[in-house]
Amino acid sequence: MAGFLKELTGEKTSMIYLAFLRIYIGYYFLAAGINKLSGGFLSKPILAGILKGWAEKNPHGWYKDFLIETAIPNADLFSYLVVTGEIAVGGLLIAGLMTRAAALAGIFMNLNFYFASGWTAPASSGINRLFIVCQAVLLLTGAGRALGVDAFLKKAAPKSVLW
Repeated sequence: MAGFLKELTGEKTSMIYLAFLRIYIGYYFLAAGINKLSGGFLSKPILAGILKGWAEKNPHGWYKDFLIETAIPNADLFSYLVVTGEIAVGGLLIAGLMTRAAALAGIFMNLNFYFASGWTAPASSGINRLFIVCQAVLLLTGAGRALGVDAFLKKAAPKSVLW
């Protein structure tokens, strides 16, 4: 991909810039997960109430059905999935470990956050769309090879698509 961009633009960009983006997004995910963990998100039935509010006026009919039929009845499980996912994505992005897989998981989470609550406010919609685009860049560029563990893994297994 980097070769294609160099041919297209005639420029070569340092991967260090992508490392800063990766670390920032990782920090955001990690902080969100830790805040939920320390704030009692797993010990109280918080998510069920939030999901009910989002489902009530959700303009995406297919996603509204998912919230009502799947997520709300299993809100305890989804609470653990959200917290675990945010902490895992954040930690992996910060470390630059399996960055492409972490970015893909982050995209999946942000898509779900967007369809669940993006309609509630421009800020909620905007942050999720922005993170999806940023994580797509991380996914396509292998940003974990700059200031990350993926650089060492790339040397050990150069043909793997994971790094």
